[in-house]
Amino acid sequence: MDETRLEDASTEQWQQLDRLWDSLPTGQRLVVLNAVADSRRDGLEPTLEEIEALADMVSGRHTDGAP
Repeated sequence: MDETRLEDASTEQWQQLDRLWDSLPTGQRLVVLNAVADSRRDGLEPTLEEIEALADMVSGRHTDGAP
């Protein structure tokens, strides 16, 4: 994913985000959802890349090769 904001995401990016979302158990989805909501409440709009990184963090997956 990239620095695209949610409101500017293409259909393909939404499909990719949907697949990511479907890969998370309910508890992890709630963590991601709450973090995004908190950011938006603070006036920050997380990018798709930031949402993906957060999902990777809460699921234990890492994109940078770290354990």
